[in-house]
Amino acid sequence: YGWPESEVLLILSRLYAMGQINFVAQGNVLAPDAIISYMSGPRKWNEVTIATKTQIGDTALQKAKNLLRNLFGTSVVADQDEVFKAAKKEFAARMKQMDQIRGIISSHKNSQNNWPGTDIIDTYYPEIAAIMQVTDPAVFINKIIDSEDMLKQFIDKYEDVSGFYINNTTAWSKLETALNEYKTNRSYFGTDALLMIDEL
Repeated sequence: YGWPESEVLLILSRLYAMGQINFVAQGNVLAPDAIISYMSGPRKWNEVTIATKTQIGDTALQKAKNLLRNLFGTSVVADQDEVFKAAKKEFAARMKQMDQIRGIISSHKNSQNNWPGTDIIDTYYPEIAAIMQVTDPAVFINKIIDSEDMLKQFIDKYEDVSGFYINNTTAWSKLETALNEYKTNRSYFGTDALLMIDEL
């Protein structure tokens, strides 16, 4: 329309910084680093569309802030973009931790004893992963509000699991080794000792 391309990019950048628009490609709202990749040269410009950013209401935003505080102890006082970033950070940290716990459990897959947490991770990991796939802040915030009951159940159950793997894996490994040694030599123990070992 006769406007210099650099001026158009500047105006769009300002609108994005003001939280009024999103850049969308392949049906997904682009993260800031992806925007730079798409907009750094004209080759990809025709792959990007501009969408007005949806703003959630004050009531929903406050619900999301309260939920983050209840779930993670996270206090957020800014706008929906900051709530979005804070929630993403908390969920990403727990997904990373669940991946680490899965690795620990997998390394003991031949164990005769149960390493706790598999059922909880298998149940809730896909749920958290689905939430993390959402890239639009307003949609994301509405999704976590709609998932409040599930998220509370997840945190309530997962805190015990994560606490175990943070604090007790060394002791559990030693106990497991000792129990396996005792089981191998159980014929040498008296009845009372065997009862105690079986109870452990």
